[in-house]
Amino acid sequence: MQFVVNPLFSRATVCALATGLLWLTGCASSGNAQNNMAQRAEAQQEVARLDSVPVQTDSRATYVQLVMQMQQKGLYFASLAHIEALQQRWGVDAESNLLLADALRQTGQADKANKLYSQLLTTPVKARAAHGLGLLAGRANDFDAAVKYLQDAAQLAPTDANILNDLGFSLLQQGKWAAARVPLLKAAELASDNPRVWSNIALFLTLDGQQEQANDVMEGRKLSPTSRAQIAELARSIGQRWAPVSAAPPIQTHSGVASAKLVLSPTLGLTRLAPPLGGPVAIGAAEASPVHPSAN
Repeated sequence: MQFVVNPLFSRATVCALATGLLWLTGCASSGNAQNNMAQRAEAQQEVARLDSVPVQTDSRATYVQLVMQMQQKGLYFASLAHIEALQQRWGVDAESNLLLADALRQTGQADKANKLYSQLLTTPVKARAAHGLGLLAGRANDFDAAVKYLQDAAQLAPTDANILNDLGFSLLQQGKWAAARVPLLKAAELASDNPRVWSNIALFLTLDGQQEQANDVMEGRKLSPTSRAQIAELARSIGQRWAPVSAAPPIQTHSGVASAKLVLSPTLGLTRLAPPLGGPVAIGAAEASPVHPSAN
């Protein structure tokens, strides 16, 4: 059994990258500087651990898990290096190329990510590839294309809450309140503890004129005044562009609404106000996130 230390990025370089990424997150939640400093310190400690932890190089599955953990913690630049090592040792396949496409998307290499996702549409990971294309389209403000890709992804993976959440957000961006209702509520029941989903439901309720119910959700999730202001601003921005095609039926709030803290981290839109959940910051999930659609 062979073990090697992870040398692909110098510890100082990776720490610098992590600090920069968390600084961007901090910009979205400047009212919580103490928490941001704690998050940054935690991320730097994790980078140091990953930089020195031995990797079981004779196990492809273990290495894939390492890369996935890096991406879940937002270390996409470091994951790029490890994906290269993974593919050099075990060859290129759909799973590793999906990880690569996600990393390219999250490191600002949209054209390369788009090309790779498109190649994956005929592979066993086609649902996640379509999801990735939807996230790229959403980040480019092409919500017509985003909805098309995300509808395809939802048809291929009908129980994926991140895809449903991102689809709902994209429909809101098109002014289709009623159409957004079903995918968002499906996502809420499939992943009731996902704060990205509830942030989009608060946005939906605000756009649909159900402000009392929106307030119930935001209160139950203990949303900060800054986060509520961001949702209100996004609702104003979307509302100025579109008149709702049709009013959606009221959403009855229930005990599940108040169970978890609400944060803005949909994959498509706003930047995350909490530590990475594993997905993209912002549309996002699914991975990054506006009131995003999911992080991954």
